[in-house]
Amino acid sequence: GVLMVLKSWISSHRRGLILALILLLAVLVRVYQFAQTPYGINQDEASMAYDAYADMTYGMDRNGDHNPVYAVAWGSGQNMGYNYLVRPFIALLGLNIFAVRLPMLLLSLASLVVFYGFMKECFGPKVALMALFIMAICPWHIMLSRWALESNLAVPLMIGAAYAFALSCRRNGMFILGMILSALCLYAYSATMIFMALFLPAVTLWAFAQKNIKNRYVLLGCAAFFIAAFPLILFLIVNLFDLEPFRFLGMSIPKLTAMRSGATVNLFSGDFLQNLWGNLTALFRLLFTMDDGLISNAIPGIGAIYLAAVPFIFLGVVPLIRCLRRGGAPWILGLWCMAAVLHALTIAININRCNILFP
Repeated sequence: GVLMVLKSWISSHRRGLILALILLLAVLVRVYQFAQTPYGINQDEASMAYDAYADMTYGMDRNGDHNPVYAVAWGSGQNMGYNYLVRPFIALLGLNIFAVRLPMLLLSLASLVVFYGFMKECFGPKVALMALFIMAICPWHIMLSRWALESNLAVPLMIGAAYAFALSCRRNGMFILGMILSALCLYAYSATMIFMALFLPAVTLWAFAQKNIKNRYVLLGCAAFFIAAFPLILFLIVNLFDLEPFRFLGMSIPKLTAMRSGATVNLFSGDFLQNLWGNLTALFRLLFTMDDGLISNAIPGIGAIYLAAVPFIFLGVVPLIRCLRRGGAPWILGLWCMAAVLHALTIAININRCNILFP
């Protein structure tokens, strides 16, 4: 009798048990010795962490700026989103690798749950479980979870934004949250500007086309994005037009020694067609090898995504297009995919520069 009851309970809670087991596996492979592996500390981690500590301790970072919108760092700038996120952890735990990497670990684990919800909203619970399992064992996401490269903060924020947009079909107010999270992505990784310039107008048009999303929520979402992104817009104006730095609402709007955007976004510098062809071949090389030669982005011989999965990346386009015919939430994933591929064609590619493409 007890076995029958247990069997019945397992049968009725099968999906929840599978979900719990996948999440447990995901936690184990990300938490085990996460402060020691990878060993040591990357220069970007060190730069971000010290600037956060210095600003908290002395009221300025190493370049003399207090709460900058974008850190001067070595002269060509560093994203500030993770800098602000890590400060309470440093205040509580001290300036050490454990404290510096802990926010990325926690956010990455949370992003798995959000990713499951996003997939469920788009394709239903069965596909969501498979998607979650793939993400849980994905080498790229495991590595992303275990070190504090500040630009990788854009990934959990973008997953959250996409889920909010998908939910907005049923809960209109979530569109505003999606726009706010999209704006925060810009502070996490400024290279996502091109992606957002492609993705957000498309999402806005999609939202206007949805009969079940009221126009006022779309307009409020656009306004919220502009307000949240405004300090970064001021930073870009100062540096593009060589203006003097100033303070705005308690934040520093600094001027960089040099902007390195030309070294990252290379499509519009020099021969356009040659750059486009070079970026396209580099993208396909990355997709087929899942390695960019950087030990911090892909483990040699394993890659960012298992090579056995590569054919399914391309085969997956077909069912995705079929899902788009139904309308609704799958369109968010389709627009994300198209914007991320176009974004990848504008940059000198490595894995972390096109991290927005991987989910």
